[in-house]
Amino acid sequence: MILDVYIPATTTVILKPSSFWCQLASSTTSLPALADLLQDYCTGCNSELLQTPRPGAACVAPFEDKQEDNSWYRGVITSVDDAEQTADVCYVDYGSAGKVSLQHVLKPQADFCQLPAQAFHCSLTGVVPLSDHWESDACRRFEELVCEKQLQARIVQVTESSQGRRSVEVCLRDADISIAQQLVDGGHGKSIHIGSGESATGGKQLHQPPHASAETGGGGDASEDACVENQHLCEI
Repeated sequence: MILDVYIPATTTVILKPSSFWCQLASSTTSLPALADLLQDYCTGCNSELLQTPRPGAACVAPFEDKQEDNSWYRGVITSVDDAEQTADVCYVDYGSAGKVSLQHVLKPQADFCQLPAQAFHCSLTGVVPLSDHWESDACRRFEELVCEKQLQARIVQVTESSQGRRSVEVCLRDADISIAQQLVDGGHGKSIHIGSGESATGGKQLHQPPHASAETGGGGDASEDACVENQHLCEI
C-alpha cells in the first residue's frame, strides 16, 4: 500500500528511527471492541489453552503474565522454551513483545482473527545516522519527537528483506514539521534524498511496489527482530 497523502498515526513501540511501530488513528475505534471480546472470552468458561504452541502460531495472551488488569491481547508466538514452559509473544496490534507462561497462552477464536493486525513496523525515511548506527542521543531525541503524539504519516514504500522481514518506510510529521528534518537540524542525522530532488522534508511520492518505549541504542533488540521477522504472520 502506497499513499499519496498524510494520515493520522501514533507510535506504539519506539526503538530507533529505523525501527519503530505505528498504529493508524482508525485503530482507536476498532481495538476497544476487540479488547472487550478478548476479555469476555479469556475470563469465561469457554477459553482453551493453545494445545500446540509453536513459532508462528496465533494466540491470545496477557502481557508478560500480567493478568491482574484482566487485559488480553492478540499475538503471534515467536519462540517457545520447553524447559521453562514459556513462550515469547509478539503482540500484533502494538508491536511489543513479552515472555508468557504457556499456561496463559490461549487459542484464539475465529472471529478474533478477522481484524488485520493494527500495528506495523516502520522505518523513518529521509534521514540516516551520522555513523553506521543510531547513537543513543539520537534515539532519545526521536522518542521525544514522536512519543504520545498525534502524528501524520505517509507511506513511501513497503520493503521485505531476504529473511522475509517486512517494514514500511514512512515520512512523519508533527503538525507541518518533518520529524526527519528535526533530527537533521538537531545534529542527530544526515538528510538523504527520498526521491528525485527531494530531501528529508518529504513531498513527492515514490512509486515503488510494495505505547511502550523500548531500550534505545546503537544495537538491535531480540524481541524486535522476532516481531519484525514474524510480521507477515501477524494478520491472524
